[in-house]
Amino acid sequence: MILTDISKDNGSSFAKRFKELHRTADLGELIALYSGLPIYAAPEALVEQTALGLRTNIKAEFEAIAHRNPFPMEQFEENPWNNMVLKSLFIGVMLEPIQGLDERANPELARILRDYSHERWAADRFVSPELWRCIGPFAKDEYLDDFQKVVDEGNDTEKKGVALALASAPDSEQKDSLIEQLSEFSAAIESGELTWTAIADEMFENSLAITRKMNTEVELTR
Repeated sequence: MILTDISKDNGSSFAKRFKELHRTADLGELIALYSGLPIYAAPEALVEQTALGLRTNIKAEFEAIAHRNPFPMEQFEENPWNNMVLKSLFIGVMLEPIQGLDERANPELARILRDYSHERWAADRFVSPELWRCIGPFAKDEYLDDFQKVVDEGNDTEKKGVALALASAPDSEQKDSLIEQLSEFSAAIESGELTWTAIADEMFENSLAITRKMNTEVELTR
């Protein structure tokens, strides 16, 4: 409340105060500082510092900006928005809590994420099923070839991500073929049971299961 009042009183000069507070704040204070972004006056003056804040590798700090916060959706231009989405995947932060993810989808982000997915595959590393959400609206030709790879080689959660992404893809024969191959998920999509939130929940549960298994193995080897 105090910071909100200061931002109204000082107008755009609050950006300087915001930067000073950011420089000296501990993690808890940073999270509180970023939590106020949607209600500070002159939000456009805080864009640069907020984008710089996304350089952190501390997930809690990053999520204070990226998750359940309308500020990035409303204030970021395309480049910082795309960088935020890409870094979310890079540091293992979920995409589903990012507000405006569908509204801010753009061809350049789709291209960047396709390159990222290919780098992950080349290194034999996991590609988040959430990634396809940002590619779906532009999914044709080579993008659909990537979808086919997931259908052929992916696990159920990955296939569900592709099935959801296809719902927003442009019409094509290849799209229809992929939907047919993923027809086992059609009823769940139509009923609203299979959503991006459900995908995120499933990924979270899977990660917990893996963690529990790893902990058990550690205990057994002691």
